[in-house]
Amino acid sequence: MKKVKLHLVWHHHQPVGNLLEVLEECYERCYWPLLQVMARHPRLRFNLSYSGPLLLFFKERHPEFLKLLGEMASEGRLELLSGGFYEPILAELSEEDRVGQLDVMNQWLRDELELRPGGAWLAESVWEQSLASTLRSVGLEYTILEGDRFLQAGVPEAELQGYQVTEHLGKVLKVLPSDIHLFRLMPYHPVDEVMAYLRRVANRGGCPTLTFADSAERWGLWPGAQEKVLQSGYVEELFQRLEAAADWAPTRLIGETLEQEESRGRCYIPAGPSLEMGAWSLPEESRRQFVSGRQNLQQRHDAGRFIPFYRAGFVGGIPAKIYGVEFDGEEGSVVAAVDA
Repeated sequence: MKKVKLHLVWHHHQPVGNLLEVLEECYERCYWPLLQVMARHPRLRFNLSYSGPLLLFFKERHPEFLKLLGEMASEGRLELLSGGFYEPILAELSEEDRVGQLDVMNQWLRDELELRPGGAWLAESVWEQSLASTLRSVGLEYTILEGDRFLQAGVPEAELQGYQVTEHLGKVLKVLPSDIHLFRLMPYHPVDEVMAYLRRVANRGGCPTLTFADSAERWGLWPGAQEKVLQSGYVEELFQRLEAAADWAPTRLIGETLEQEESRGRCYIPAGPSLEMGAWSLPEESRRQFVSGRQNLQQRHDAGRFIPFYRAGFVGGIPAKIYGVEFDGEEGSVVAAVDA
């Protein structure tokens, strides 16, 4: 039987200093319901990421959340990713500050959940090549980036599965491309369309491995998301269908894949943020021109050949009203970058 293996990855984050009532609402509307649905489907495997401010909130206000996380992890049902504890843009930090942020998260997960993470979630998908050696220096061996970033690096579209390797200063990091088609389908297209796509990929042969990576907030906190995704039963249906398809579309922990599969090749991904953040970083008039140009390009029948290369901006130019940055002392060392 032809198969396709699947990584399901969700990142959870709320900004440093967010109001307690906002955090409680996020917990009740999204984080707790989503984890409970996951817990009801023992045949599925999940890869989850939580920023430090949320972990501290769970510990203080909702220990039942951490208890369930720990139980599922101990049963081999989920893998937790590390990352900068306060959700900083790691590429903007000094090496010392990068290591400090990652060490705090790694230690927290060891102390509170007895877990040793194998990979890291990069805030806003901002990449810089030296992050390869930074992540490896703290014992992390992989991260996840958008699939179109790999196209920029010359990776053929057919190879946007499994993982690639990259390196810096001789330290090799494994990098997984997230699947843009799954991102577009879930969670706002019918489950039938999701399963049909997985079947098409499986039928191509080669037993590919796809990575779906998304923010949990898109599944429960975006306008209308709770009603359309959680209350409607969409997630329950999706997980039921994936469990039923476990013989040809099994879900996997990323760590298992890295142990059992060879890399698809070596690549060097251009530095920069996600497509959306690249646009946000531009001054207002330039941003409008960029978005308009991208929309015009998308009208072409061959737009897929060019869109991945149509990028702009870097995080340093993001207006403060869009992205808040906390500084430490006169040196201006960034200690946290959070949604404003």
